[in-house]
Amino acid sequence: MWHSHQFCVHGIRNRQKLNVLVSRSRDGEIIADVVEKWGFKTIRGSKGKKGAVEATMQMITALKNGENCAMMVDGPRGPAKIVKEGVIKVAELSDVPIVPVYWYSANFNFVQFPSWDKLRMPIFDVNLINLYGKPIYASNYKTENDARLALQRELDDLEIAAPIVFNKIYKFGRIKLYDLNSEDDL
Repeated sequence: MWHSHQFCVHGIRNRQKLNVLVSRSRDGEIIADVVEKWGFKTIRGSKGKKGAVEATMQMITALKNGENCAMMVDGPRGPAKIVKEGVIKVAELSDVPIVPVYWYSANFNFVQFPSWDKLRMPIFDVNLINLYGKPIYASNYKTENDARLALQRELDDLEIAAPIVFNKIYKFGRIKLYDLNSEDDL
């Protein structure tokens, strides 16, 4: 997910099987406490900081044990909406697909922070959706950069599709799983 969309974790089931990568910074300490109170596990580490290798190994172990990991693919400092290489390396080393996720709400019941990523946080009663893209298998690409660009395109496609899917869901007052690769659902 994009760093600005990290609150999509609220729509994820089986929280006890999800490991969220959180920075070792002071801000990360606050975030880790909240994430754990919500029922998720945390893995602490950041690119270029002590513990990055340890965090990578913890994610690989969790993935090989059948758990999931959540990473903000353009974080921790941006630039926004540019996929970094770390997620591709973890996927390659653990031999699991990357499942892109994007959350969206047409409601104005959220706060947008004045940060590099324009982090959005839902507040009060918000109608929102999580969209999941097609899995990206890093091993299917010639280079890590090709896999990185494929993930970035998939996240961009989810962002374009999100308002359309949101309106279809809430226009008819029904919830349905949509396959963005099928014209029948759109």
